[in-house]
Amino acid sequence: SVWLIKDRGSVTAFDPHCTHLGCPYRWDSSKNAFLCPCHSGQFNRDGVVIGGPPPRPLDRFGVRIYQGIVSILPSRQNT
Repeated sequence: SVWLIKDRGSVTAFDPHCTHLGCPYRWDSSKNAFLCPCHSGQFNRDGVVIGGPPPRPLDRFGVRIYQGIVSILPSRQNT
């Protein structure tokens, strides 16, 4: 699974695991942030750490869009 963010025609695919200890995180629309329940990690919509202990931004997957179909590329990209 991945988290997909669509913004102005581009799509970003985030690995669904926190970069701190690999826990799954969730989107909180009231805070406009991804929140990790394990140690209160917080990431903004761009995957940048905004709180807690995560050592780096969210990891991403490559994305290809062809004829309106989004494909997630298998290699993970650390940011």
